Amino acid sequence: MPVPAVTPQDARQLARLRTAGLRRDGTAVAALIGSLNDPPHPDYTKTALHSLARLGATDAIPAIDHTINTGDADTACYARASKDRLIAEDAARNVAGAAGTAVKIDVLYRELGETPEQINAAVAAHYDNGGDSTDPQPVEVYALRELADIVYSGAKDSSAMAVLPPNAAALNFRLDPPAALKMKIAALPPGVRLPSLIQGLSQKKMLGADEYFEMQLAADEGLPASRAAAAQLTRMEADRTQVTPNGCIALLQVIHAVGDKSQVPLFARLMAGANVEFMYPDVKNGEPQQIVPGY
Repeated sequence: MPVPAVTPQDARQLARLRTAGLRRDGTAVAALIGSLNDPPHPDYTKTALHSLARLGATDAIPAIDHTINTGDADTACYARASKDRLIAEDAARNVAGAAGTAVKIDVLYRELGETPEQINAAVAAHYDNGGDSTDPQPVEVYALRELADIVYSGAKDSSAMAVLPPNAAALNFRLDPPAALKMKIAALPPGVRLPSLIQGLSQKKMLGADEYFEMQLAADEGLPASRAAAAQLTRMEADRTQVTPNGCIALLQVIHAVGDKSQVPLFARLMAGANVEFMYPDVKNGEPQQIVPGY
């Protein structure tokens, strides 16, 4: 059965569910669990799982177990990795900084029941066998992404460059493009992370699954990301030698995902050339959107 299109109402609600995890909004746990119990669209499941994992919301474990037992193979693997991350977050709730990051990583290994070397081998096999970053994934791919997000989130919380804990040193994050992206950005000084993402998006020659993960990572920064994207687009308008059509589309996607009404004049000027007129109502109405479900 074909997956139904995401309606505008769904898109707005998915953005809210995602934001709850990014902001660690514990008041949203009931709504997130409700999205697991009765998802109106498949995107709700991964989005809710990732936010619940970030929150360490142990109340959600029965609903996640139900998803593991009743979902398709890919969804079950995603739910398993999310549950492991959730338990890890809860275990380190009162442990701050680098020590907290290390505890989360150890607990995730324990819950997954695998070593870093086993995780690496499974992820490598997935890609060696022709898989990509959006195909149905083994649980180890999703676990590696959760591990990368733990390091990335820890770097953001500490306002410092990520320092890879010794217990993560054996993980090969480079095997999986979304995990590799978060590790690359986490390793930059805080003031360089967002400009690096925006500059990279502006130079895109093609847009595929990995680039959409990159757009989402930028859009997760909210209004600062939209304003940085707008500033880059303005520079590109002034100097056409800087313009790549897909780079323009990528930056407009970031503004669209943030739902930044202040960029309506710029968006209206550029949208026809980028063939993204369909995004304009969301920007005009200030409605945030999600680009990639979950991670």
